[in-house]
Amino acid sequence: MLYLLFFLTLFGVSFAFIESSVVIYLRNLYYPEGPIFPLKEIPENILLVEVLREFSTLVLIFSSSLLAGRSKITKIASFFYVFGIWDIFYYIFLYPFLKWPKSIFDWDILFLIPFPWVSPVYAPVLCSLSFIIFSIFLYYFWKEGYPVPVLFKDILFIFFSFILILFSFFSKTKDVLEGTIPEDFPHLLFFSGLFLFNFYWIYKLKKIHLKYSNKNIN
Repeated sequence: MLYLLFFLTLFGVSFAFIESSVVIYLRNLYYPEGPIFPLKEIPENILLVEVLREFSTLVLIFSSSLLAGRSKITKIASFFYVFGIWDIFYYIFLYPFLKWPKSIFDWDILFLIPFPWVSPVYAPVLCSLSFIIFSIFLYYFWKEGYPVPVLFKDILFIFFSFILILFSFFSKTKDVLEGTIPEDFPHLLFFSGLFLFNFYWIYKLKKIHLKYSNKNIN
């Protein structure tokens, strides 16, 4: 397990630097003064390249998780783990070159697919930390031989929690597209989705752990 985590971490960190380097170039070209809000008009061909680059990023993370995972559950764990590492180190690498973000409360555009996702920096970082912790628990259960079935209700809970989080990211999309500076992030919506994701999986994994721990004792 440690061998797998080491190389997935190495991949996530390296890919984060590649991602941040592209953003560093874009920021210096279009936002040399620093802040990205209000948004500037970017040529359509550059915007298209950026959207395709983001899509390729997700494809690459997804493909690496399929190759790294040895079972369905470790493939899921690998995806969330790499995504979390990649996202956190992306911000870590930005700071030395852009002196940004100056704080976790700075606003950022997270994705452009299908339209801008907008939030303070702490929001994606908290999601990524949850993904990493969640993934490590899944790896642990796999290593210990505890089966973690992915049921339809599990998918529903994940989907609903992600919908809440995504709607919090989309809440300021219209504002930034109209050239205003975002403010008043919908914390209740965001933290409700994040709490639901974490609470549900902690509850599910705890039940599985107790079930198989009791079997081993008996």
